Formats: sequence, structure tokens, C-alpha cells
Amino acid sequence: MTLVLFDIDGTLLLSGAAGVHAFERAAHSLFGQGGGDIDFAGRLDGENARMWIEGAGGVVSKKNESIFKRKVLLEMPRALVASKGKVLPGVRILIKRLEVLGISFGLLTGNWERTGQMKLNHFGLKGAFTWGAWADDGETREELFPVAIARAKRSGWDGHGPIWVVGDTYRDVEVAKAHGAHSLGVLTGPPYAHSRLVESNPDVILENLSETDKVLDILEIC
Repeated sequence: MTLVLFDIDGTLLLSGAAGVHAFERAAHSLFGQGGGDIDFAGRLDGENARMWIEGAGGVVSKKNESIFKRKVLLEMPRALVASKGKVLPGVRILIKRLEVLGISFGLLTGNWERTGQMKLNHFGLKGAFTWGAWADDGETREELFPVAIARAKRSGWDGHGPIWVVGDTYRDVEVAKAHGAHSLGVLTGPPYAHSRLVESNPDVILENLSETDKVLDILEIC
């Protein structure tokens, strides 16, 4: 049975930079200034938090990371309401088809669980994903992969068959390669990340997930 692991930002949806705005407001609230020009793409929220704290002139520590995370969680709903984000082409249909086919799928995302769920809920994907591996579960994306596998098995995946990581950054591809999984790259993330995604050499690369039958054929589950 095929297992599909999806990234969130730039893969399932565009949040309209809600994450950036929530992090910036948290930094201003705590340190009086923003974090500077920081690249979110492919990183875990914990990594981003440390970079924001340092960029805003704060001291990176477990205590400050915890305080910063709480501030981000408070700011995220307002940032989402103000955003002009959207669910990306083909995502809703693909999820429905996977459900109908009885295919196991979940999340492998750089979002903290609460920020990720806020995004999914805000853009109408509440309940679409019943399990996943989140930034809360490790320090690197590589550490999240075995967490996702364990949760997939608890949710009914039989532990056999191809595993696909679907994402919009080179980090999604690197995780797949590190664990012997397949990678499907989508060019729906930030334009500046496209070249590095292509250079990371995913097994398959698509403009987006809009051609449902083609995606299912690639995943070998038609």
C-alpha cells in the first residue's frame, strides 16, 4: 500500500505569508524589532524561531524559544484573517481521491502542530489530515520521517509499498533521499525556491497537483 506524506506551505496551500507576519509580530512584541530577511522555505518552525530571535537581537535559549512560540500562536489567527492565501490547484480533489481509494496519507511538515492546524482549518482543510509529523516532533526534517512512519502504521498503513514525500522545497527531496523514499516536487512554492528544488533532483517534478489522474499514476495508485 502506497504511503503519501505531504508538506503544507507551498504544497497544499499558500498562507499569504501569514507565517512570516506572525513571526515578525512576535519578534516586535518581544524584542522591539523584526527578525530581518529570513527564508522560511523548507525549515522547521523551531529553526525559524531561533533565526527570528537572533535576527531581532534576542538571546537564543529554550526559554526564549518557548516564549516566542507562544507569541506566534497568539499572532497566527490574526495573520491568517489578514492573509490572501488559498488552497493550491488540485489539492482538494487529490485528497478526496486518496480517501476513496483507501490510500494512506498524512503530513510531514515544518509547521508546529498548532500553527499547521490553524492554517489547514482556515483554508477549509480541517479534518482532511488525521495524522502527521510536525516541527514539535524533532529538530530536523530527517527526524520527522520515522515519526510520520510510526503514526502512519498506527493509522492503518501496513508498512509495505512505496513511500512518497510531496513538497515544494529541496528539503522535502533531501528527506526522501535520506530515508529511501520517493520524492514528488511541485513548483507551487516561492519562486526563489524553484531552482534549488530542481537542482535537488526529485524523482518527479510537476508544476502543481492539478492533474489528479497523472499524480495518482505517478504514485502508482490509479
